[in-house]
Amino acid sequence: MSLPQPPPEATYIFRGHAAQIHSTRFIRGNTRLVTGDAEGWIVLWGLASRRPTTVWRAHEAAILGVAEWGSDRLITHGKDNKLVVWKFSEEDEASLSTTPPVEDPTTPRKQPWLLYVLDVNTLNFCSFGHCIAEQLPGHASSEVVSSSSNDELLIAVPNTLSSEAVDIFHLPSQKRLITVPGDKSTNTGMVMAVSILYVSSRLTLIVGYESGHTMVVQENPIIGWCRLYLSQPHSQPILSLGVTLNMASYITSGADGIIAKHPLSSLSPPLTQPVQPQSGPTPQKTPVKNPSLLSGMFAQTPSTASTQPPKSPVKPEVVTKPLKVVQT
Repeated sequence: MSLPQPPPEATYIFRGHAAQIHSTRFIRGNTRLVTGDAEGWIVLWGLASRRPTTVWRAHEAAILGVAEWGSDRLITHGKDNKLVVWKFSEEDEASLSTTPPVEDPTTPRKQPWLLYVLDVNTLNFCSFGHCIAEQLPGHASSEVVSSSSNDELLIAVPNTLSSEAVDIFHLPSQKRLITVPGDKSTNTGMVMAVSILYVSSRLTLIVGYESGHTMVVQENPIIGWCRLYLSQPHSQPILSLGVTLNMASYITSGADGIIAKHPLSSLSPPLTQPVQPQSGPTPQKTPVKNPSLLSGMFAQTPSTASTQPPKSPVKPEVVTKPLKVVQT
């Protein structure tokens, strides 16, 4: 019987914050590490030099989350009810401060160029979800974003009035596109974690709740938003969730020490396009003089479109069992 492996040792410890670190993210092709703390400070660390390359105070309250948008934009989400998009390239880092807050927590630092600010709900302590906009919510499947670049982004955050619902915003328009309601048949409590992505080209929301429930809802062009998955593998609030690289499943962790694996890509049902029934008598076709051979062949083929009953859209069955549950 093999002995258990010892816990991994840190290769290096970055010491630059005077307050607790709340968020971390690798950006710029893993050449930078972004850390955000409880006082709103952001520090970019050079992984080669192991020193700060950019330091500024992005928010007046704790950092809830950070994310990269392209090669020259950084999104920060603060407990001050603000979601901010900053623009600065690797070349712009030279013009910004490198003094970490642990050395000087009071002197204001020069900030990067501020692009957008969204007023969002942060009462849930839930960080935002984001994805590149391939298709806007509520639009036909043929209406996709015109640009193939990452110039348009969708942001998912908890709704301000209903703590179990999720708002989807669009950047750069800064408009709220839609509010996806929670499941009214289940007492889920507040949204604690959220992810937004496209699965099989359909916009999908993954939500983790205060009750320990997790839910997957997907936009269907026929029946609107429909619930595909609802499970409660946790007895305590869900703290985080993440999607696997192949999008086949996703993982949740809870305050109860449980890590659970859930299905994702297998949940997407095939679409059933409804056929609109014709009203009134079938119109008579006017005979064509001297028809061609092809026209004559079609004229002799009886039409059966009007005799077929219309197909109704079928709501998918809701899956309730996770793939695996592990107690840590």
